[in-house]
Amino acid sequence: YVNAAEINTDGIDMTWTWDIETNNLGGFRSKLIATYINKYDFVDHNGVKIDAVNSFNSTNSARPVQDKKFNWSLDWSRGQHTGNLTWHHIGSYKSDEGDLATISSQNTFDVQYAYTFVDVDATLTVGIANLTDEEPPTVETEFGYDSLTHDPRGMIAYLRGRINF
Repeated sequence: YVNAAEINTDGIDMTWTWDIETNNLGGFRSKLIATYINKYDFVDHNGVKIDAVNSFNSTNSARPVQDKKFNWSLDWSRGQHTGNLTWHHIGSYKSDEGDLATISSQNTFDVQYAYTFVDVDATLTVGIANLTDEEPPTVETEFGYDSLTHDPRGMIAYLRGRINF
């Protein structure tokens, strides 16, 4: 992220997975991937120590560093059917633009269903990214949002086909 002479970081990365098999409903997998950054300090090109954690960092050479992020998914499979619900969370962080306000946290949800045609080794998938059509939190920049962290595209529906030869 930062081309610095010295970077000191401290945090926790965690992955937790729980599988459940049922007789009639199929299999389920719950998975959480989470990051907590406690410290992200670096020395800039002028020799100044910067505390970059939980900040937008537009006044230094670091990218935005949120202290909390996670993705939680619930996957389902039964025979040729699969489904997925994913919750993406980006924690709030401080802006160093304009009024030095807090940039709000953001939660988005994705859903997906797929059917596999076993006889032709093909899969048809339909899904929606950002199901609730969330907009990125507002930041006083030329884009109006943090383009290194958030996706401005809103709800995206898709249909995807895959066939193996």
